[in-house]
Amino acid sequence: MIMIFAGRRDDRCALHVAGHAGCAARGQDVVCAAVSAVVNTLAAALAAFELQGFHAKLLPGEARVTCGRSGAAEVLFYAAVIGLAQMAAAYPDHIQMQTEGYFRAGQEEESA
Repeated sequence: MIMIFAGRRDDRCALHVAGHAGCAARGQDVVCAAVSAVVNTLAAALAAFELQGFHAKLLPGEARVTCGRSGAAEVLFYAAVIGLAQMAAAYPDHIQMQTEGYFRAGQEEESA
């Protein structure tokens, strides 16, 4: 199971992803590959913009990406969160996602 937490609070955006989907053997799991692609793209885009407070720790089975809130960071994080939320909805047996501060009040999502 992949566990995802995405949050915006005060002056920070943060994403934490841990686990494996378990759809196939490691290295052949398309759900893990899709999540990894979104997370790695987010980290690369934030690094390319040289945004203040950017930090990424990308390891097999775990990733943490944080950045100070700015216009560019907000857009990049929100796009990643939308993509990850769509994956969580499509693969609820393999991805659980919790968000804080990304959707309107009363619409915060937690995928089963």
